[in-house]
Amino acid sequence: MQAYGLRAGVHYCVADGATTFLDVDADRYFGLPASCQEAFAYLVENGVALDKHVRALAPLTAATLLVPTDIPERFPLPTIVPEVRESALDLIDARPSPWPFLRAWYCQAQAKRDLSRKPLSQVLANLSNRKTGTGQNKVPPSSKILAAFLETSIVTQTHDQCLRRSIAMVNYLAHYTCSPLFVIGVRNNPFEAHAWVQYDGMALNDDVEKIGRFTPILAI
Repeated sequence: MQAYGLRAGVHYCVADGATTFLDVDADRYFGLPASCQEAFAYLVENGVALDKHVRALAPLTAATLLVPTDIPERFPLPTIVPEVRESALDLIDARPSPWPFLRAWYCQAQAKRDLSRKPLSQVLANLSNRKTGTGQNKVPPSSKILAAFLETSIVTQTHDQCLRRSIAMVNYLAHYTCSPLFVIGVRNNPFEAHAWVQYDGMALNDDVEKIGRFTPILAI
């Protein structure tokens, strides 16, 4: 038998019956070949692969998604986040104040610049560090704070820019000592990835129906 671990920066989930990997360091997704499915499912359940499975897992080791190890450990489980049941988009009726609006606009511009100049791995590491510095505040953001950010999404035309918008929102809310979840999800047939921000079971920058189409693969 052979034990394996996931390389740092690699995440996976099972969406629509298919296993998908996200390699943050390479900024790419990798669909598990059908020939690997049985072997990988056994590995996840048992923490080791049978000798007959080693060859089937070779594409994953060749892509350095899996790393052979001499110490058998429990294999990491897929990302789990609270189910989204409501959206802040349905609750906001406040007009944004000028200062939060300007801060939100700045965070949008900063996220755009960072994603164009830095590797995704560095952007997400900075996001994680920012959240760690903020702490886990259990008080959700106010309607006015959220309204200011959502208003800038219209002004800066962030349609179909879910990654940028979500990174910007987490950085924006960190100023107000709120630490929501940044989530990337995927779906298959056809493949699509999507990013959003949620606070417990409430989506902060997206609607419930759309998020429900995706399976979380990474959460920060």
